Amino acid sequence: MNLDRDVQMLLELESDHQVRQAISQRQVRTLPGQIEQYRLELVQMQQDLVAVTAIQEAPFTLQWFTGREDNVVPISDHKAAAKKIWTWILMAREAGKTTTEPLGRYGSFELRGQQSWKTLLVLDGPSGLSYAIETKDSAAGNLKALEGLAGEVQKRIYRTGNQIRQSEAELAVSTQVVQMPFEQAEQLQELLKKQAALAEELGLLDVEMV
Repeated sequence: MNLDRDVQMLLELESDHQVRQAISQRQVRTLPGQIEQYRLELVQMQQDLVAVTAIQEAPFTLQWFTGREDNVVPISDHKAAAKKIWTWILMAREAGKTTTEPLGRYGSFELRGQQSWKTLLVLDGPSGLSYAIETKDSAAGNLKALEGLAGEVQKRIYRTGNQIRQSEAELAVSTQVVQMPFEQAEQLQELLKKQAALAEELGLLDVEMV
């Protein structure tokens, strides 16, 4: 019957609406905290960018750990610094073991070497955030990547800004969906009443026939 078909169609639409609302309710609960975390990280990145700028404005110096973190050798020569980093990379790749090793300091950033399925140089900023740089296949390339830290921080700032705007847009849409009633609710109720009345009528007819 067309009535049964229409009721079934509206029930399915109502179910889809309820699912969308449940998803949106979860978004409304979780997105504000996520947005706040993004904003906090954005402030931290901006602090780190100031620290990077200070490094760039000062003469180049890499504080290199020699055996212990309290035994530091300052290296102001680019080639010598590149060689130190490259030597560690080659040794880490050859060993092939998962490891994280403190290497030194680059301005106010702590420099770590990290070996897992790939080799990374990780810089821990004064804000507490970390920035991973994929190692290159040359000594000069790795030093250039290290000195390009400002670009890495700026990329993170740009991406985080986009994440904030995207999450705010998602929150606005989800809030609207949560507040949106099922448009065909009245039509569904009317059809359900007709269906129930028809079923009752058919039931009475069956009784009379018996």
